[in-house]
Amino acid sequence: MWIYLVIFVFVLYYFCSKKEKMTSIKLVNYYAPWCGYSKSLLPVWAKLEKQYENNPNVMIKKVDCDKHSDEALKNNVTGYPTIILFKNNKKVKYQGDRSLYDLSSFVKRHQI
Repeated sequence: MWIYLVIFVFVLYYFCSKKEKMTSIKLVNYYAPWCGYSKSLLPVWAKLEKQYENNPNVMIKKVDCDKHSDEALKNNVTGYPTIILFKNNKKVKYQGDRSLYDLSSFVKRHQI
């Protein structure tokens, strides 16, 4: 009986870890927890994550640049917050308003 549980957990872990590779769009918020602009974006970002949580083609994530400075350097993040959309091995830096409507519209424009 326990072997079935082990297999189930392994399969679940495998597919959950592959979600990032299977999504067609990834929108990333590179933030610093001490930055006032980053702090003000976090509630909007949480709503955006909730809006797309069941969409397998879109991944909304945030990266704490104090903890993951290597990822910030790799993507040339020089200010906070920096929002970058990744699609088809291309990066698009978001320059618009930081409202839920505008961020969601940006994602929808790039889904096409």
